[in-house]
Amino acid sequence: MAVLGQRGAGHRRSWGVGALLLVGAVIGVGLISRSGGDTAQGTQIAPKTEVKPIAPTRAVPATTSTAPTATTITVAPTTTTTVAPELATGILATPAVLDYLASRPGRITAAVYDYGTGQLATYRGGLALPTASVIKLDILEALLARDRGQGRSLTPGEQRQASDMIELSDNESATDLWDAAGRAPGLEAFGAQLGLTGTTPDPAGYWGLSTTTATDQVLLLRNLTDPSATLAPSDQAYALGLLGQVEASQAWGVTAGVAPGTTVALKDGWLPEATGWYVNSVGVVTGPAHHYALAVLSAGDPTQDAGEDTIAGLSGLVWAATAH
Repeated sequence: MAVLGQRGAGHRRSWGVGALLLVGAVIGVGLISRSGGDTAQGTQIAPKTEVKPIAPTRAVPATTSTAPTATTITVAPTTTTTVAPELATGILATPAVLDYLASRPGRITAAVYDYGTGQLATYRGGLALPTASVIKLDILEALLARDRGQGRSLTPGEQRQASDMIELSDNESATDLWDAAGRAPGLEAFGAQLGLTGTTPDPAGYWGLSTTTATDQVLLLRNLTDPSATLAPSDQAYALGLLGQVEASQAWGVTAGVAPGTTVALKDGWLPEATGWYVNSVGVVTGPAHHYALAVLSAGDPTQDAGEDTIAGLSGLVWAATAH
């Protein structure tokens, strides 16, 4: 079996992180499979020589796995979130958002940057939670920044792995590129360049157990859309192109509640723990009257679907609040 991040060997999987996972000594949970990513198992993608445009992405309903579960985990009873209005700013401090968050289980943190107003809104913006597979965006940017600093480009093999890592959420490719980017020290150095203050790459090498904040995730997204000191425009276009081609079964989360034809470039992640699930989604949403970067992280969800539903509901509220 594969373990979280670097320690895994096994077959290629495109689950949210680590082959969803047995890390007994780390978090003591069992290996769980989900059918969505398994459709791409073993697929080899040819190296890309150019970046495709970001395809319009529609909201994809969360799917329920029909594949047999390898083992099960015991999770805590469902409890609703204790909402802290004093920790909310901007559009995330509206009664509609706070009432919605109060109805949802687990712990939730979110950040949204509205390009139209230049305003950043946060809810528990400093709360750091495990990244699961959203760390793959950080890995990609750190690798591209390394190459720019060395005056080189991704090799054809690295291009293939980057495509697999982002579009299919392939963990074996993520481990290889984590290594190429310098593992935890490499990501820490990149984070310092970018100004990430709440992200800690896992020093033991289990990249999915790295921690981050929603605010830092929005900074990573803006590093792909704003003028950047670490990435060339071609690097930004390349990364956004991959994020815009995530396979349909993994294009949930911040795609929810948006109008048909809206462009969404995103990365999702999910991971079981002893008391529930970590479920995360980050992305850039662009439509005729909307342009924003949104990151939502959650912990303690009773099921993966519950976490996805929480993010979907909040995504729809953000869409409504950012119309211009």
